[in-house]
Amino acid sequence: MDLSWYTLGLALCVVFIGAFAQGTAGFGLALVAVPVLGQVNPDWVPGPILWVTFLLSLVIVWRDGGAIDRRTLVIPMLGQILGILLALMILGWVTPRAISVLTGSIVLFAVVLSAFGFRVHPKTPHFVLAGTLAGFMGTTASIPGPPLALLHQDASPARLRATLAHFFVVGNGLALLGLAWTGRFGLDELMAGLTVFPAAGLGYGVASLTADRLSVSWIRRLILLFSAAGALVLIYRAS
Repeated sequence: MDLSWYTLGLALCVVFIGAFAQGTAGFGLALVAVPVLGQVNPDWVPGPILWVTFLLSLVIVWRDGGAIDRRTLVIPMLGQILGILLALMILGWVTPRAISVLTGSIVLFAVVLSAFGFRVHPKTPHFVLAGTLAGFMGTTASIPGPPLALLHQDASPARLRATLAHFFVVGNGLALLGLAWTGRFGLDELMAGLTVFPAAGLGYGVASLTADRLSVSWIRRLILLFSAAGALVLIYRAS
């Protein structure tokens, strides 16, 4: 896996920015990192970024876990398992170029959903659908956040962060196991993720100090704009 100074420096920067966003709004690390790092080197997606998000989610669960509404966890997590299985089947026969197009398209879809801020009522079918989409998007593109964020967008910031972090720990953990089982996550991907994780920790630490002073809506607009541009470039380069 390419860990040149340029790639490593870029990875550290985007992971810091994404972790700052995730520590503030509950999600954002993958939305920021995947389009940029996927363009530089597709090997960063999904394994290493999924691994970094998993580790950061453990930290958020430790900090904000007390704010979670546990009644909303079980059904979406079952949906996540279904989405992960579907994604692993697709990853078995899709070419790297098609993966890049699929990743970019998923990012754009996630950006559109988040930008329009659709209100989804918390009913059982919606929990299943959101969990399935999160599992699929997390495994194929390392971006499980938007479907779950839309489902919980009316929650308080602390509850949103805690709820999403629990989903990411379970969903990303299962996705990583599935990728390892199919030979798509090994020592190289694990070490690449660990190499940039300090930047994620630093970004989250800064967010912990400033989260109450910043506008979450302002942060999210920048994330969506940056992610859409990166996704369009990713699709263009793969065409």
